[in-house]
Amino acid sequence: MRKFMTFVFAAALAGASLPALAQSAGSEFSMQRALFVARNIGIAGISQIEFYDGKWQIEGHAPDGQNIEVEIDAETGAIMNVDRWW
Repeated sequence: MRKFMTFVFAAALAGASLPALAQSAGSEFSMQRALFVARNIGIAGISQIEFYDGKWQIEGHAPDGQNIEVEIDAETGAIMNVDRWW
């Protein structure tokens, strides 16, 4: 049962990332690079990644549990906005 659940989780995770990859095909700043930027500003766990209106929106939390949302320009990689809350 554990192997089955691991497979289901991995399949769901892979399926969740496919639309973002398809939408970002024309952008210069990849999802992997955006995740690198998000990790550098303190996001330890990722809960959601979206590509919308020319920017990456990444939500997650810091190691201390604080919620963080960051918006990264998909063309330049510049951090456009960072929100932190408990």
